[in-house]
Amino acid sequence: MEELIRAIAVDIAKEFEHYIYLQDIGEGFKRPSFFIYHVSTKQVDINRRKYNNNILIKIVYFAPLSKYQLPIRLDQLATLEKLKKIFSNMGIRVGDNWVRISDMAVNYTEDKDIVLQLTLDKEEFREDKFSNENNFETMKNIYIRESGI
Repeated sequence: MEELIRAIAVDIAKEFEHYIYLQDIGEGFKRPSFFIYHVSTKQVDINRRKYNNNILIKIVYFAPLSKYQLPIRLDQLATLEKLKKIFSNMGIRVGDNWVRISDMAVNYTEDKDIVLQLTLDKEEFREDKFSNENNFETMKNIYIRESGI
Protein backbone atom coordinates (compact mmCIF):
# COMPACT_ATOMS: atom_id res chain seq x y z
CA MET A 1 0.00 0.00 0.00
CA GLU A 2 2.89 2.31 0.80
CA GLU A 3 4.24 1.95 -2.74
CA LEU A 4 0.84 2.88 -4.20
CA ILE A 5 0.50 6.00 -2.03
CA ARG A 6 4.05 7.06 -2.92
CA ALA A 7 3.25 6.61 -6.64
CA ILE A 8 0.22 8.90 -6.25
CA ALA A 9 2.39 11.45 -4.41
CA VAL A 10 4.98 11.37 -7.20
CA ASP A 11 2.28 11.99 -9.83
CA ILE A 12 0.99 14.98 -7.85
CA ALA A 13 4.51 16.33 -7.20
CA LYS A 14 5.14 16.45 -10.96
CA GLU A 15 2.37 19.07 -11.31
CA PHE A 16 2.47 20.94 -7.98
CA GLU A 17 5.18 22.42 -5.77
CA HIS A 18 3.07 22.06 -2.62
CA TYR A 19 3.93 20.00 0.45
CA ILE A 20 2.61 16.44 0.31
CA TYR A 21 1.93 14.71 3.62
CA LEU A 22 1.70 10.92 3.74
CA GLN A 23 1.13 10.75 7.50
CA ASP A 24 -1.36 12.61 9.66
CA ILE A 25 0.48 15.41 11.47
CA GLY A 26 -2.57 16.97 13.13
CA GLU A 27 -1.98 20.68 13.67
CA GLY A 28 0.77 22.77 12.14
CA PHE A 29 0.60 21.66 8.51
CA LYS A 30 1.48 24.14 5.78
CA ARG A 31 -0.93 25.50 3.20
CA PRO A 32 -1.20 24.89 0.32
CA SER A 33 -0.56 21.16 0.75
CA PHE A 34 -1.90 17.68 0.11
CA PHE A 35 -2.57 14.81 2.49
CA ILE A 36 -2.85 11.35 0.91
CA TYR A 37 -4.13 8.37 2.88
CA HIS A 38 -5.54 4.87 2.54
CA VAL A 39 -9.12 4.45 3.76
CA SER A 40 -9.94 0.80 3.08
CA THR A 41 -9.34 -2.28 0.94
CA LYS A 42 -11.94 -4.87 0.02
CA GLN A 43 -10.97 -8.18 -1.56
CA VAL A 44 -13.36 -9.57 -4.19
CA ASP A 45 -12.71 -13.10 -5.45
CA ILE A 46 -12.95 -13.51 -9.21
CA ASN A 47 -12.09 -17.20 -9.32
CA ARG A 48 -9.87 -19.71 -7.53
CA ARG A 49 -6.65 -18.10 -8.72
CA LYS A 50 -7.55 -14.45 -9.18
CA TYR A 51 -8.98 -11.74 -6.93
CA ASN A 52 -9.46 -8.01 -7.10
CA ASN A 53 -8.48 -5.55 -4.38
CA ASN A 54 -10.84 -2.55 -4.35
CA ILE A 55 -8.78 0.19 -2.71
CA LEU A 56 -10.11 3.52 -1.48
CA ILE A 57 -7.59 6.40 -1.32
CA LYS A 58 -8.35 9.98 -0.33
CA ILE A 59 -6.38 13.06 -1.34
CA VAL A 60 -7.15 16.12 0.76
CA TYR A 61 -6.14 19.50 -0.64
CA PHE A 62 -5.54 22.21 1.96
CA ALA A 63 -5.91 25.41 -0.06
CA PRO A 64 -4.46 28.76 0.98
CA LEU A 65 -6.75 30.69 3.32
CA SER A 66 -8.40 34.01 2.60
CA LYS A 67 -8.23 36.93 5.03
CA TYR A 68 -11.43 35.48 6.54
CA GLN A 69 -9.62 32.17 7.27
CA LEU A 70 -11.62 30.25 4.65
CA PRO A 71 -10.10 28.20 1.82
CA ILE A 72 -9.82 30.19 -1.40
CA ARG A 73 -12.52 28.65 -3.58
CA LEU A 74 -11.02 29.54 -6.97
CA ASP A 75 -7.72 27.95 -5.97
CA GLN A 76 -9.59 24.82 -4.89
CA LEU A 77 -11.41 24.56 -8.21
CA ALA A 78 -8.25 25.10 -10.26
CA THR A 79 -6.39 22.48 -8.20
CA LEU A 80 -9.27 20.03 -8.49
CA GLU A 81 -9.24 20.33 -12.28
CA LYS A 82 -5.48 19.73 -12.34
CA LEU A 83 -5.86 16.67 -10.08
CA LYS A 84 -8.59 15.24 -12.30
CA LYS A 85 -6.33 15.75 -15.31
CA ILE A 86 -3.43 13.94 -13.57
CA PHE A 87 -5.62 10.88 -13.00
CA SER A 88 -7.68 11.15 -16.22
CA ASN A 89 -5.79 8.26 -17.86
CA MET A 90 -7.68 6.07 -15.34
CA GLY A 91 -4.54 4.35 -14.12
CA ILE A 92 -1.62 4.78 -11.73
CA ARG A 93 1.77 3.26 -12.49
CA VAL A 94 3.14 1.44 -9.45
CA GLY A 95 6.55 -0.03 -10.23
CA ASP A 96 6.13 -2.22 -13.32
CA ASN A 97 2.35 -2.57 -12.90
CA TRP A 98 -0.72 -0.42 -13.39
CA VAL A 99 -3.55 0.02 -10.91
CA ARG A 100 -6.87 0.92 -12.55
CA ILE A 101 -8.89 3.89 -11.32
CA SER A 102 -12.52 2.78 -11.39
CA ASP A 103 -14.04 5.91 -9.83
CA MET A 104 -13.22 9.50 -8.81
CA ALA A 105 -15.44 11.47 -6.46
CA VAL A 106 -15.12 14.95 -4.94
CA ASN A 107 -16.20 15.93 -1.45
CA TYR A 108 -15.39 18.51 1.22
CA THR A 109 -14.12 18.19 4.80
CA GLU A 110 -15.83 19.89 7.74
CA ASP A 111 -13.32 22.74 7.37
CA LYS A 112 -14.34 23.16 3.70
CA ASP A 113 -11.13 21.65 2.32
CA ILE A 114 -11.49 19.65 -0.86
CA VAL A 115 -11.17 15.84 -1.00
CA LEU A 116 -10.59 13.76 -4.12
CA GLN A 117 -11.55 10.15 -3.51
CA LEU A 118 -10.02 7.51 -5.79
CA THR A 119 -11.44 4.01 -6.01
CA LEU A 120 -8.76 1.71 -7.40
CA ASP A 121 -8.89 -1.86 -8.68
CA LYS A 122 -5.76 -3.96 -8.40
CA GLU A 123 -5.93 -7.46 -9.81
CA GLU A 124 -3.92 -10.05 -7.88
CA PHE A 125 -3.14 -13.73 -8.33
CA ARG A 126 -2.87 -16.28 -5.58
CA GLU A 127 -0.89 -19.46 -5.44
CA ASP A 128 -2.90 -22.46 -6.63
CA LYS A 129 -2.71 -24.94 -3.77
CA PHE A 130 -4.47 -27.65 -5.75
CA SER A 131 -2.27 -27.78 -8.83
CA ASN A 132 -0.55 -30.97 -9.98
CA GLU A 133 2.78 -29.49 -8.96
CA ASN A 134 2.00 -30.48 -5.38
CA ASN A 135 2.62 -34.18 -6.15
CA PHE A 136 -0.99 -35.20 -6.21
CA GLU A 137 -1.52 -38.37 -8.20
CA THR A 138 -3.83 -37.82 -11.12
CA MET A 139 -6.22 -40.32 -12.64
CA LYS A 140 -4.60 -42.17 -15.54
CA ASN A 141 -7.22 -44.33 -17.29
CA ILE A 142 -10.87 -44.93 -16.83
CA TYR A 143 -12.24 -48.39 -17.69
CA ILE A 144 -15.92 -48.62 -18.35
CA ARG A 145 -17.54 -52.02 -18.50
CA GLU A 146 -20.43 -52.07 -20.89
CA SER A 147 -23.23 -54.47 -20.37
CA GLY A 148 -26.04 -55.32 -22.69
CA ILE A 149 -29.24 -53.74 -21.66
